[in-house]
Amino acid sequence: MRVYEVMVVSAWALKLLTLKIGCSKAYEEHGIPVATGFLLGYALAILAGGIISAIRFFIPF
Repeated sequence: MRVYEVMVVSAWALKLLTLKIGCSKAYEEHGIPVATGFLLGYALAILAGGIISAIRFFIPF
């Protein structure tokens, strides 16, 4: 559970810094696309790993 708390606090801190330093325009133009890219990249990596694992399970060496 501690890992999730660290991720939430770090995401909140990055959002706060982005809003304080670059205002809402920087957050909308840079913060949201970067966060979305990280999330989609992570999801695609998990999906690819699941597909590869399923193939490797049913078709071993």
